[in-house]
Amino acid sequence: MCARLVCGPAGAALIFLMSGCANFVETETIEAFSRALRQDDLDNLRQHTSTHFEQKALRLAESLDDLRILRLPDETTTVVDVEDVSKHEKKVRVQVGNSSRRLLYRLVHDTERDAWLVDDIFMNQKKQGVHVTKSVTEQMDLLLTVREFLATWNNGGRDDVLAVTTPGFGRILAGVPPVHLATLTRKVAGEHSPDSKYRPEAQLDEGFAIVRLPRNTGRLTISLRLKAGAWQVDDVALESQDEDAHIASLRRHAGLVTAATAFMDAFSSDDKTRLRALCTNKLYRNSVVPGDLSTIRLPDLSVTREDVKFRIQGSRGSVVAPTGAALVKVDLVWQDNAETAAPDGFLVHEVTLYDYDGSQQKRLSAIFTAQARMLLFDKALREGDIDRLRHLSTPVFSKQVWDRVDPTLLSLLPIRSITDGAPRLVDTVFRGDVTELIVENNGQLVRYIMRDWNGDLGVDDILLEQEGLPQSVRQRCQLTLPIHRFTTALAADDIDAIQRSCSADFDRLVWSRTRRVPDIRFSLLSHLAEPLTRIETSPDFAQVRFGNETWGATVRVVKQFEEWAVDDVTLIAGPEASQRVHLKNAMQQKLALGLAADVDFGDVASIASPIRDPRPATLRPSPAGAQVAASGTPVWSERPSPALQGLRRVIDPSLSPIEIPTE
Repeated sequence: MCARLVCGPAGAALIFLMSGCANFVETETIEAFSRALRQDDLDNLRQHTSTHFEQKALRLAESLDDLRILRLPDETTTVVDVEDVSKHEKKVRVQVGNSSRRLLYRLVHDTERDAWLVDDIFMNQKKQGVHVTKSVTEQMDLLLTVREFLATWNNGGRDDVLAVTTPGFGRILAGVPPVHLATLTRKVAGEHSPDSKYRPEAQLDEGFAIVRLPRNTGRLTISLRLKAGAWQVDDVALESQDEDAHIASLRRHAGLVTAATAFMDAFSSDDKTRLRALCTNKLYRNSVVPGDLSTIRLPDLSVTREDVKFRIQGSRGSVVAPTGAALVKVDLVWQDNAETAAPDGFLVHEVTLYDYDGSQQKRLSAIFTAQARMLLFDKALREGDIDRLRHLSTPVFSKQVWDRVDPTLLSLLPIRSITDGAPRLVDTVFRGDVTELIVENNGQLVRYIMRDWNGDLGVDDILLEQEGLPQSVRQRCQLTLPIHRFTTALAADDIDAIQRSCSADFDRLVWSRTRRVPDIRFSLLSHLAEPLTRIETSPDFAQVRFGNETWGATVRVVKQFEEWAVDDVTLIAGPEASQRVHLKNAMQQKLALGLAADVDFGDVASIASPIRDPRPATLRPSPAGAQVAASGTPVWSERPSPALQGLRRVIDPSLSPIEIPTE
C-alpha cells in the first residue's frame, strides 16, 4: 500500500503500477493542499479547493489567519481509508503525522479542470467531554462573516449595516435614528484591543453561533443565526467596566433608543394617541391625559447629541439628555407581551427634569397631577369621603389615620384653616418622589406633602404652622385619635370601648376592675371639650393639652403595638397642684378603699372635688352633645359628641366648642 508520497510523478506512477497503490490521487490532492497551507500561499490554496470551499473559507485576504485559528494541521498525512461516495465525490480519512489525530477530507472532482479538489475538512473536537465533528467550511464561513460584519459596521452605510443582520434584529435597528445608529455601530466595531491579536472564540451549534472578541474596554460577544445558508448577526453585547460603554444586548439597547426617541417626538407633537402606545398605563392615565404637554420641553433625540446617555439595568432602562435649563431623564421598563399580540419592548414609566443647580427634581407625574390630586383630597375632606381620602393618600397616611377614623366622625370634621374658602396654589417644590404644594387659604399657608408611591402620587401629610402644635397634621391626628375614641366611649357609657382606647396599664389598674362608667365622665368631658392647645412629643409617649392653666386637661398617650392609647388624664381647674387631679391615681385610690371589683364610683366629688370651673356658668364651654337641666344635671342628647368636636379641632385648634354647629 502507498503510505507516503516520496517520489516525482514518474516514480509515483511506477510505484502505483508496481504496488497497485489505490490512494495516489487522494494523497496527492491532500498533500498539495497542506503544502500551500504551510507556505501561506492563498492563491495556490485556492487552486486545490473547490468553489464551495473557496467561497466559504477563502474569500477574504485574512482567510489564512482564520485557518490558523482553527489549528488546521499542515503536517504530512497518511491516508487511512477512502470511501467512494460517487464518481465525483470521495471521503478520505487520514492520520496526521505520527499522532492518533485523524481528519476527514471530502474531495470532489472538477470536470472542467479534470482534478480532484478539497471541498471540506471535518475535524473531531472534544467539547465538555463529548466528541463532536466540526466542518472547516462552516467554521471559516462563521469567522469570515464576523470579519465582514465588523468591517461593514465600522465603515458601511445604514443599508449595509442592516443587511448583515437577521430580519428581526434589522427591524429593531431600523427604528434607531441614523445619528445614534452610527454611534452604536462605531462603538461596537471600531474598538480593537491593542494588547491582543484578532483571536475570536467561536461556539458553533446547529444553526446558531456565538463569537467572542477582545475589545479596548472589555469583550465583544456576537450572536449569529444561519439563515438560508448564510450567517447573520442576531444580537451584539459589549462588556465593559465603563458603565456608559457597557451594552448587555444591542437588541434591547436599540429598543430603548427607539422607544425614548418616539416618546419624545410624540410628546413634543402633543400626540396623545401615539403616547398611549409608548407609555405605561399608569403614566398615560395619571400624567399624559390630564397634562398640558406644551408646558414641558423635552429634547429631540433624532438630531446629533453626543452627550446623551443610554443605560439598561435588568428590565429597566434610562435615557439622560440635556435641554434648556434642565437635564431630562426618561425612565423606561421592559414590557414582555408574550400573552398579547403587541411586540415586546420598552415603555416610558416616568420623566424627571433636574435643574442644573440641583434645586429641584420635577417628575412628570407630579407636574401634571399634584395640584389635581390635592384639590380632590381637599374636596373629599370637605365632604367627609373617607374612601376617597384613603385612595388619595399614601398607604402610610391611610394606615395611621384614615383607617382608624370613624366615617361619621370624619364627615363632621370642618377643617376651617384648610377647607374654608378656595385654596390658591402659591408655589410648588419638586424633590424627586416628593412634591410640596404651598397653598394659601384665608391668609394662612398650608403645605401639602405629596409622595410618589409605586407610580401613584398621594397626600402623605399636611403641614401647618401653629404655636404649641407639631406641624404635621398626620401626627396630630395620630396622637389625638385615641383621645377622641376615649371621650366618645365615655359619652356612650361603653366600658368595652373605653378599655380598647386605653393603655394596657390604665386598663389593668382601673377599667378592668369596674363594669360601669363612673359619673365622673361628665366632669371629664367638660375638661376635654376645651380647644387643643399644645402637644409635647417623645418617641414613646406624648402629652396632649386641652384648654389652659385655668381650665382643661392634659392627656398622656403612649405607644403600644404601633398604636397610641390613653394612659392617663390630668384634670385642670387652676395653676396650683391642689387644683389638678390625675385620673388614674384618683381612681386607683378609690378602688383601694376595698370596694368590690364591680365598683360604682358614684360620688363625683369623691374623686374630683377640687375640680370646679371658676368661670360664670354663662362663659363655661358646655360639653358638645350635653345640655344642663334646671337641676344642674347634664342631660345627653343626640347632638355631636365631644369626640367629634375634638377631632374637628385637631387641625384647627382655634375652633371652640361654642362655635361648633349642633345640626
